[in-house]
Amino acid sequence: MRFIVAATIVLSVASGCESKSRKDKQNPLVASTPLSLDPTDVPELTEWWTNDTQLLQLSESGVYRLYAGTNRYHMPMERGQWTRRNYAALMIEPYAELPSQPARVSIRKVGDELRLLVRNLQPMHSLADPPKVLEDRLIGGWTGEGEALRLGADLRYSFSRQAARTSGPASLGSEEGGWEVQDDLLILQPDSRGMLPTIVRVHETDDEMFLETGGRRLVPAPSPFEGS
Repeated sequence: MRFIVAATIVLSVASGCESKSRKDKQNPLVASTPLSLDPTDVPELTEWWTNDTQLLQLSESGVYRLYAGTNRYHMPMERGQWTRRNYAALMIEPYAELPSQPARVSIRKVGDELRLLVRNLQPMHSLADPPKVLEDRLIGGWTGEGEALRLGADLRYSFSRQAARTSGPASLGSEEGGWEVQDDLLILQPDSRGMLPTIVRVHETDDEMFLETGGRRLVPAPSPFEGS
């Protein structure tokens, strides 16, 4: 009788070990498995985050911007305030006419990298810099025959034109306004009321980049430090 009981115990232990072994093989620990954060080691949060579809900016001023795409020059689909809650979470509260409840953003660790879980979006990883887009390459000065255009990072532009006269000194004209990019078109909208926007086509190849409007061409202005 004792032999039967002992044998039953041995078989039960062996069966349990075999079952655990099968579960371990079916659920191996892989790099994508979130790891718990160390509460004593509060991770630094960078400014830019993306899941390659949306883009999130966490500015030092406490303002966040959530973009539907990865172009930070487009209008964000959501803006608000963010605060660090603890080592494993932060809170975001959108600007709204009516009071809204702050949303929790969990911080997870996958391997050696951090992930932010924002609502129902795909997990976001950190970026050293925001993605480069066409707007970045357009910012700066552009010159053509008697014309000069400057595109600012704040999406403001200034344009000046020097028109030659048959006699007397040349006349100067200038305008300012806002600019944006739509596909391969640069849209210049003057501040002056009643003025229609100017549509400029952007040409870009591996060798050169220039702007064209009304048969006129503008090329990147030389750096003031070139040749010095």
